[in-house]
Amino acid sequence: MPTVGQDLFAELLNTDLNLHLADTGENWILEAANFVVRQATDDVDHTTTTTHMARKDDNIGDDDMDVSVDAKTQAANTTRLAGVAGRMTTADFSNAFRAYLQGDTVAADLVFEKIVAGSVTNLGSYNANIADDTYATIKLVLRAASRTAWLNGVERISDPNADALVGNQYAGIVQNGNAGAKVRVDNFLSESVAAAGHPAMRRFGLVAGMRPVEVGRDGVAVM
Repeated sequence: MPTVGQDLFAELLNTDLNLHLADTGENWILEAANFVVRQATDDVDHTTTTTHMARKDDNIGDDDMDVSVDAKTQAANTTRLAGVAGRMTTADFSNAFRAYLQGDTVAADLVFEKIVAGSVTNLGSYNANIADDTYATIKLVLRAASRTAWLNGVERISDPNADALVGNQYAGIVQNGNAGAKVRVDNFLSESVAAAGHPAMRRFGLVAGMRPVEVGRDGVAVM
């Protein structure tokens, strides 16, 4: 399917996510200013113990979308989570499908939920048994006929209800954490069934002496 938005979260300095330039498509809009791209690990940290979302400002152009992200969490803490969101709007952060890893007593579980006008409905969970501080790939596959949550390439949870959040054509990430390097997301990808993809964007970084340089998607400066 055509790629609409993509981000590998590479930076030369620690950078607030709303100031980071995405690899492909538009940049990021935050529910709260608690998302930071970490230079040392090229992924996204979340700096508070309140759940927030961030929306990548690409109009996917279709209700049918695939959205994925690599996520990890603090497995032994049930309030920590990290994952992906789809069928978001530009109006606010109160409507979405979300799939995320959430800490359990020993290992992290996969959770699938729907938010409509701020009201959260749990659509199911899967005992994923993901170890502490370990990345897993989470994917939402949203269609008119079905809405499913996938883990590491395998469908694990299906929405048993009628279709919802029709006309909401944006996607993003969700995190809750303040656990050092353990609650992170990386490698965001949004794809559309019907819409045309976007060309890759170049990113601009900083080098010694704070001189701006153009940086290609491979991280090499373009001279």
